[in-house]
This record gives sequence, structure tokens and C-alpha cells, in this order.
Amino acid sequence: MQVETALGNRILHELASEANTEKFQRDKQQLAGDKLNGLCISQICWMLGSHLKNGRFPDAEWVDSSHTEVAQTMQKEE
Repeated sequence: MQVETALGNRILHELASEANTEKFQRDKQQLAGDKLNGLCISQICWMLGSHLKNGRFPDAEWVDSSHTEVAQTMQKEE
């Protein structure tokens, strides 16, 4: 869990370094409007870190399955 958190924090840091670009600002507004379809950035980073730790790089299938997995987890917690 600590490795995933550290990687997630690193990803957030990299994203923040791009924050002054026009494209990033547009994307940020889009994401704020979409609210990432119910996912928060920390959850996405945690999932990404977990996958990278296991030697896998995310693809479209990973994104779809992760979205479903987090949505189910969030429903269980409610």
C-alpha cells in the first residue's frame, strides 16, 4: 500500500508540474465537470500504482475494469 501511495503521489506531482499548460487547464475543467465519473484522483493513482507495481501498464481494458471495480467498492462502502 505504501508503494502504491508513493507512486500515486509521484503521478500527482507530475500532473501538477503540467498545471500551467493550456491543455491541462482545459482537461482540468473537463474533469471537474465530469467528476471522473465518480472516481477521485487518489483512487485512480492507487489503482495505477498497484498495476505498475505488478509489472503491468494500464490499457483501455484496465481503465474499464478499474472504473467498475472502484464503483462497486464505493457502493459497498455506502
